Amino acid sequence: MAATLRRGSSGNHRATYAVPPTMRMPKSLTALPALVLMVAIATACDDSDAGTSTGPARDLVVEFSDWNGWEPDHQPTVAQLQLKGGVGEQVRVEVMGGIDIEVVEVDGDEITIETSEEMAPQGDSGGVNLNELTDTFVVTPGSPAVFATATLDGGYDFEVRVDDGADRSIPAPGATH
Repeated sequence: MAATLRRGSSGNHRATYAVPPTMRMPKSLTALPALVLMVAIATACDDSDAGTSTGPARDLVVEFSDWNGWEPDHQPTVAQLQLKGGVGEQVRVEVMGGIDIEVVEVDGDEITIETSEEMAPQGDSGGVNLNELTDTFVVTPGSPAVFATATLDGGYDFEVRVDDGADRSIPAPGATH
């Protein structure tokens, strides 16, 4: 079988070349380039790293207070911020250069948040665990995420909980939504 190639713009120059059977593309493979292109586009458009939501958005309360290991009579300053419970919502707490808290996933009652810095989660005995720092926490109704800045001499404690409507707003100086 021969293949005809057209050359020139006038359309009257034709050359016939014999294509050996081993160089012909089987008809079943002609769709392969299109399939590869579709997979590449689907992969480029994949938002699997983006947050997901499978439940109603519940607002959160971010309560934070300072602590100081050098002053035994230190009285902490407590403040609260509201954080919308939808994926991608975030709040910036203007302490220690700014700490961002963002909702990254909502799965039924579980709301997963991420902090812009690794924090020390609450330990089993009620203190903080400086050995297992993390930036990801899960909040559920009745089970807040409790963590602190990973410092030894002074810093901030955080509690992020589902807003049940009973919290009074305690203004936070310099906080931004």
